[in-house]
Amino acid sequence: MNKNYRILKSLGGQLILRFMLGTIGMVSCTWDEIPPPEIEIPDTAISFSDNIIPIFEARCATSSCHDGSWRPDLRSNVAYAEVTDGYVNVNSPASSELYTKIDGGSMDQYATDQDRALILQWITEGAEDN
Repeated sequence: MNKNYRILKSLGGQLILRFMLGTIGMVSCTWDEIPPPEIEIPDTAISFSDNIIPIFEARCATSSCHDGSWRPDLRSNVAYAEVTDGYVNVNSPASSELYTKIDGGSMDQYATDQDRALILQWITEGAEDN
């Protein structure tokens, strides 16, 4: 009986020690919340050539992507004609294929929140060739 008591006492001590260490570990954990990056929308109208084309050039119209290899062709000299040929819907900007592809769709990983906001705002403003 003495041997069994020592085994139980040892196991009980281990369980208590593990519980205490686990509790201390959980209580002492902290984290810093990382705020989302601020999205900047210009006070003036979104410019296709100044705001949208740079997004396409940096993220889309690269080798073997939307450089004429895949539709829409997003090279600066043809991008406006391409995206306004069925990829934008000024009556329902958030349902535009251009926007839905980068907002949860197949091209989501290639766009930033800033890119999405600018493109949506450009479509909302009428998708002008400016």
